[in-house]
Amino acid sequence: MPSLNHVFVAAACAVVILASSVASARFRPVRHSIDSEVENAYREFRQKYRPALESDTPEYEHRLALFNQRLKLVQRQNTHPQRTWHAEVNQFADYTRPEFHVLLGHKRSSLQGVSASASAGTSFLQVEAQQGRSEWPSWKGFSKDFSDLFGRPNGQAVPAQPGPRRPSLDWRETLNSSNFVKQQGECGSCWAAAAVGVLEMHAEIATKRSHQLSFMQLVDCVKNPRHCGGTGGCDGANSELAFEYVQQQGLLLAETYGGDINKGEQCKSPSSETREKSLRIEGFQRVETNKLQPFLEALASHGPMVVGVDASRWDPYAGGVFDSCERDAVINHAVVVAGYGHDERLGRDYWLIRNSWGTAWGEHGYIRLQRHATDIGKDGYCGVDRRPQEGVWCEGGTKEVTVCGMCGILADAVYPQQVTFSGL
Repeated sequence: MPSLNHVFVAAACAVVILASSVASARFRPVRHSIDSEVENAYREFRQKYRPALESDTPEYEHRLALFNQRLKLVQRQNTHPQRTWHAEVNQFADYTRPEFHVLLGHKRSSLQGVSASASAGTSFLQVEAQQGRSEWPSWKGFSKDFSDLFGRPNGQAVPAQPGPRRPSLDWRETLNSSNFVKQQGECGSCWAAAAVGVLEMHAEIATKRSHQLSFMQLVDCVKNPRHCGGTGGCDGANSELAFEYVQQQGLLLAETYGGDINKGEQCKSPSSETREKSLRIEGFQRVETNKLQPFLEALASHGPMVVGVDASRWDPYAGGVFDSCERDAVINHAVVVAGYGHDERLGRDYWLIRNSWGTAWGEHGYIRLQRHATDIGKDGYCGVDRRPQEGVWCEGGTKEVTVCGMCGILADAVYPQQVTFSGL
């Protein structure tokens, strides 16, 4: 029997984003069309990632089909002669589209917990049918309304002050906290993980000390009445709301305020003793929307920032410079931008991004995105986000927004101001 690693290498070590259609709730067997080596590989994959999933069930058959199709797409990506990034099989290899969208901060789907109900027969497929088609977007080549927040100095979009202009910048070289890669689990808490990641780094810049802070406090306690980026907690919010909360309430250490990363809980009020040991900020600052030079200068002068991106196609990324987002990106995920540089071998400029899917994903939890030399038109990779309410924008806001840069990275960037620790 070939090993799992053997099959993964034969499939060019990658997985991606395209699932089989579920046109109806009726299951149709697929095993007869799947190679035995792939089935053996999925059996080992299941033992690692889905030990509770029983074979000979509709859910098993469906996930096996997803796994098989992604292996094929992985091979296509990793054998493409002009590729600048490579993919791999990881924990997302048999995810459905709604399940993966949970990680992007989308409203949680009713597929949460589906593995626990695998014995329920067609329930998994019935849910899939209710969600609509289960395909993922194929890879390329194969009014944002915060008036209440931004109507005051906090968060006003103004140009960054001129800063040092370097050919490359990597905050990992000087910040120990850059290694605190978050794992958001099965919760749409990217907004909280990204905000806390930036706060940890800015706190280290200010105090020369590194501390891990609680992103679960934000998940549990940040209110989102206007449904900005979701409905709150594991159902999504945005970093501006997170920073506003920290400014008003402070943020505790991770060791002081814990929780289950897979679900939000009721907000726990800190005692006066624990509140004395907390981080606070004076405010936060947005960078000019879709402007390259202010973005570069803010990153160099002030430090890492929270940015909104379209991460719909990131799940199989393993390394290299990612260039496979559509120009008309849908901003649906929050991450930390921690630098920029140039890959000599690939001949590509890139942004250095820290994600919140653990260190086993990507380049030790990071991804490099293609960086364009301008922010104008096609050369700046500018497009239109026609579904802004599915991402970080507020419900009832504008219907279309311009987004520039690979995966829309220049559209929304924010960083905290005057970070201080008390009692530490």
